[in-house]
Amino acid sequence: MIDGTMLLLSIFIVAVGAVFFFFPQKVWELGEFFRSTNAESPTKFYRVTTKVAGAVFALVGVAGAVMSFIL
Repeated sequence: MIDGTMLLLSIFIVAVGAVFFFFPQKVWELGEFFRSTNAESPTKFYRVTTKVAGAVFALVGVAGAVMSFIL
């Protein structure tokens, strides 16, 4: 049962990472747009760091999925 939970959590983390990586503009619209004043789009730095975070999330999710099969 714990292995199945670990696998589902890993799949969820990979999905979140993919959204961050492929759609940083939408992530910004959902979270940062309302906090920014006079901002129409995210900065280049925001887009790059969001993509890096998405890649890290996806890698952690894949590692978790692999570990759920190994352990």
